[in-house]
Amino acid sequence: MVVSRTALLLATTTILLATGVWIAIARRSTQQETQRITCITLSATGRFLAAGTSAGQVYIWDREHAQLLRRLKSHGILNDLRFSPDERDLAIADINLSVVPIQGSDGSQLLREDGANYGTARFTRDGQKILVVTGKGVIEVVDVATRRTTFRACCSTIYGEVAFSPDDALIFNAGHRPAIWDMRSGHVVSRLTQDREFYTFGPVVLDPSRRLVYMGSQDGRVYAWDLDTSQLRARSPTQPGVGAYVNTIALLPNTGWVAHAAFGGGVWLWNPDTGESREMWTPRPTSNLLFDASSNSLVLGANEGTVESWNAVAGTLRQSLRLPNP
Repeated sequence: MVVSRTALLLATTTILLATGVWIAIARRSTQQETQRITCITLSATGRFLAAGTSAGQVYIWDREHAQLLRRLKSHGILNDLRFSPDERDLAIADINLSVVPIQGSDGSQLLREDGANYGTARFTRDGQKILVVTGKGVIEVVDVATRRTTFRACCSTIYGEVAFSPDDALIFNAGHRPAIWDMRSGHVVSRLTQDREFYTFGPVVLDPSRRLVYMGSQDGRVYAWDLDTSQLRARSPTQPGVGAYVNTIALLPNTGWVAHAAFGGGVWLWNPDTGESREMWTPRPTSNLLFDASSNSLVLGANEGTVESWNAVAGTLRQSLRLPNP
């Protein structure tokens, strides 16, 4: 069989074009993955926003002036970001633990350079200490000025977050055996479950107005315990779908709703008082959820490097902020 030169050229051209299209798609897919936002945080007034990507890039914005202030690189996989109460510093939890100034480069502190893999970073109200949990499940409170550990307890899990009570007197941990610890004595005040749970509890959010602590579980539910009695008060319906963990929770003040989601899944709204539950159809967060009191919006990170602000009750997109090219 004789193949004409024209047919050979046409076949070669087709292959080259297909290869070019494949390379373009691959490049776009890689860029989307490296720009996927995995962690966000807002400062106390909502003026500053920090976002981190799956590639470990961290961006800090001044939202008031629509200005990118800093671009940083984390030490490996980024786990958590948190602004200090005075809006001067940003805590970065990754394989190590560091505190960096929001503006300028002077004053950065590497609080831990031990490769312990820090999963959570939470400041005390005065900003002088940071609550963390390590990859081995050890709960610690680190003094920012001295870098010393002032509290240590064992054990939780790196997937399970830790949080302070509103007065910093108590520490809440999730994990397989959620508990409440006394900050001064280092002793357990109470356990929220009688036995070790098969499904791990992850995110922790306190609701002082309802006197509840919420924890999201790998069984797809949000659990609400009474802050005063440590008794289970409510439990959300299970998110549909296999493996639909509750990875993140956010309170929506003055609405009666609690937002929760699995990364890459839908955002669900749950009313712990009425038991009502419904889904927001459009947003698919790849990061934690936050509530921005300055604009009454639900804020989340998404694919392709965007931070979105939503009217959660109406289910409408208010604003979309795109990361600069890496």
